[in-house]
Amino acid sequence: MNARRIAIALGLVNQRNLTKALAAIKNGRRSSILSSFRNLIAYQEASEGLESAVQWDSYAPFCHPHPTPLVTVVIPCFNYGNHVGEAVASVLAQTFRGLEIVVVDGGSTDGSTPDRVKALEGPRVRVVLREGRHLAGDNRNFGILQSQSPYIVCLDADDMLHPTYVEKALFMAEHLGFDVVSTALRMFGARADKVGILPRPSLSDMMHGNHMSTCALFRRELWQQVGGFRDFGLGADHAAEDWDFWMRLSAKGARFGNIWGECLLNYRVHHTHSLSSGPGVPELAVQRRRILERNADLLSKKAIERSEAARGQNFQVSTPETSLAVAMTIDHDDESQPSILIAMPYFLIGGAERLLSHVTRELKSKGWRIVLVSTMFQGDDDTDSIEWFETLTTEVYALPRFLSPSQWINFVEYLFASRRFDALLIAGSAFFYDILLDLKKKYPGLAVVDFLFNTSGHVISHRKAFPLLSGVLCENLEVRDWCLQMGWDANRVALVESGIDVSAYATGPRPADLCQQMNICPEEIVVGFSGRLSEEKAPETFVEIARLCRNEPRLRFVMTGGGPLSKFITQIVATNPPGTRLEYRGVVDEVKPYFTLYDIFVLPSYIDGRPIAILEALASGCAIVASSIGGLPALVEEGVNGYLVRPGDARSSAARLLALAADPALLQQFKCKSRSIAEEKYDLRNTDAPYARAITELMARARAMASEKP
Repeated sequence: MNARRIAIALGLVNQRNLTKALAAIKNGRRSSILSSFRNLIAYQEASEGLESAVQWDSYAPFCHPHPTPLVTVVIPCFNYGNHVGEAVASVLAQTFRGLEIVVVDGGSTDGSTPDRVKALEGPRVRVVLREGRHLAGDNRNFGILQSQSPYIVCLDADDMLHPTYVEKALFMAEHLGFDVVSTALRMFGARADKVGILPRPSLSDMMHGNHMSTCALFRRELWQQVGGFRDFGLGADHAAEDWDFWMRLSAKGARFGNIWGECLLNYRVHHTHSLSSGPGVPELAVQRRRILERNADLLSKKAIERSEAARGQNFQVSTPETSLAVAMTIDHDDESQPSILIAMPYFLIGGAERLLSHVTRELKSKGWRIVLVSTMFQGDDDTDSIEWFETLTTEVYALPRFLSPSQWINFVEYLFASRRFDALLIAGSAFFYDILLDLKKKYPGLAVVDFLFNTSGHVISHRKAFPLLSGVLCENLEVRDWCLQMGWDANRVALVESGIDVSAYATGPRPADLCQQMNICPEEIVVGFSGRLSEEKAPETFVEIARLCRNEPRLRFVMTGGGPLSKFITQIVATNPPGTRLEYRGVVDEVKPYFTLYDIFVLPSYIDGRPIAILEALASGCAIVASSIGGLPALVEEGVNGYLVRPGDARSSAARLLALAADPALLQQFKCKSRSIAEEKYDLRNTDAPYARAITELMARARAMASEKP
C-alpha cells in the first residue's frame, strides 16, 4: 500500500467505523473489515480520479487507418491440432472484433495437425504452413511479418483467451499508455489453479522472474526495435524466449502493465510434458542465468533506473475517441439495436443479482445490446455471480478487477464513446451516481433509470440524483409509494414486480439424493433458508430459530448460501446445543432441488425488497415465515400461505414453526396455496417483457425531454 492509500486509510479511522469493525471481529468476520476498507479507499481514489487529483501525463491518441486490423493475434502451432481450434475460437469470441488471426504451423510431424490448421482458414483467420521444424519464437516472428497491425498478441495453440482480454489490454495501451499488457492466468487440464501477476513489473523485476504472460499485447514497433523473439533451443538448451523478449523490451524503456485482479488467460496444463516442460528442460534458475548472460549488455544501471521511472508514470489519453473506441463503434454499428449499460456494485450470488440476470436475459431476448459494469471490490469469501451474466453477454466488466480506481472514469468515458448507449440503468452503484452529472451534460438524450429494490440502501443517492434521472424502476409497491411521496411524476415511475418461471420449480416429491445425504425421513418437516449470508438477511437468526425448536423432533433445518457471514455461520452452527437439527450446506451448485426439499421457507431479514428466494419458495410450494418488511407483505398472506413476523424475531418465528409442525393439515394447506399464488401472480410466462417495455418508455420520455430543452 503506497503513502497516499495509507493516508486515505487513516482518514477512515473514526468512531463509527471502529465500532463496526469491532462488531465484525466479534462475529468472526475479519475479512469483511478488509473488504470494507478496501472499498472505502477505492471510492476515495475513484473520486480523486474524477477531481484530477492524480498526476496524469496527457498524450494525443494514435490514429489507426480503418479497415486494417488494429490487432493481429499470432498463434504458432506444433502438433497441437487437437487444441488449436479452441484457441482460434476464443479469439473470434473477443468483444473487440477489429483483429485478425495468423496461425503458423511450424512443421508439425503428427500427420494430422497441418490439415486441422488449414481447415481454420476464414475471413478473419489466415493460415501459414511452414516447411521443416521451427521453434516458437521463430514462428511468432514469421506470423508477425504477415501483418501490418500496430498491436500484436501471441497466443499458444493450446491456450485460450477470456472474451474481454484483447479489449481490456488495448484499453490499457491506448488510453493509459502502457506498451506491454498481460494478465493473470487460470490453469486448466491436468491441474486447476490460478497464478497471480505483478501489476506493473519493471526491468529489475524481470531480471528476477518472468512477470508477463505469454499472451501479452505489445506494440509492433517495439518488436521491430529489439529484433523480435529469439529462440534458445530444445531440451537441455531451452530457455523461455518470451521472458527474454520482455526483458529486452523493458531494458529499452517499455512500460509494462498487467491485469492482475482477474485471470483472462486460460493456460492448459498437459497430462504429458509440453515442449517447455519436458524431460531435460532446465529449471527456471538455469533459464534465468542464460537470459541474463545473453542480455548483459542491455542490463545497465541506467536501463534499470529508466524502467523504474516508467513504472511510476501515469498516462491518460487526451480524448476517449481512440482507435480502439472507433474500431468498437464500427464493429457494432447497428442503429436499430438499442444499447444499455447496467451499473451494479458487484457480482455476488444473491436475490438482487438473480433479478438483474432476469432483466439482462429479457433485454437480450428483445434485441438489446447489454454492457454490465461493477464498481466495488468483493471479499475473498464472497460467492461470485459473474458467470451468470457472462452466459448472456460477453461485455461484462468488473472495474476493480483490472483497473485502479483512479482509472475507472477513463474506462467509463471510453465505454460511452464506443457504445453510444441509449440508456443507463443504475442498480446500486455509488460511483455512477457520482459521475451522473457529467454524463448527462455530455449525453443529454441518455435515459438514466434508477432501479430501487427497497426504501433504504441507496435512497440517499437517489434523492441527490433525482433531477438527473429519467425515471425509476420499482421492484415493489412500497418503493413505488415512496417514490410518489418523494415527488416523482407517476408517468416516470414504473412498477415492475419481479417474477420467475414457475414451471421450472417442482412441488415434489423430495429429491431422493438430498434426503439420502442428510438422512431425512418422509415424516420430517424440512425448514429451509437459502440466500446470501449477509447482515441484512439475518442468517444468524435462522440458526437461533433452529436452536429454539430443537425439542421438536419433526423439524429439520437446512441452510444454503454464501457471503460475508459464511465463516461466522459455520462457526456458530458448530456450537449449536445438543439436539439442534441444523445442517449448513454452504454454496450449492443448484438451489432448485433444495426448494423442492423444503416444506417451510424462513426469511428473517432486517432489510429486504421483493426477494427472488421468496418467489422460488412460493413456486416450490413452501409455506412461508418471513419478516414484515419491504415487499414481503405483498408476497405472504398472513394465515393463508404463511406468517409475517418482526425482523430478526427468532422467538416468534420459532413459535410459528412449532404451530405448523403440530398442525400438518394447515401446513399442507399453506403449501398448496403458495404454489397457486405463484402460478396466478408471479409467473413470468404471464407477462410481456415488463423490464424492456418500461425502460423503452422511459427512454422515449428522456429523448422527448432533451429535445424540448433550448
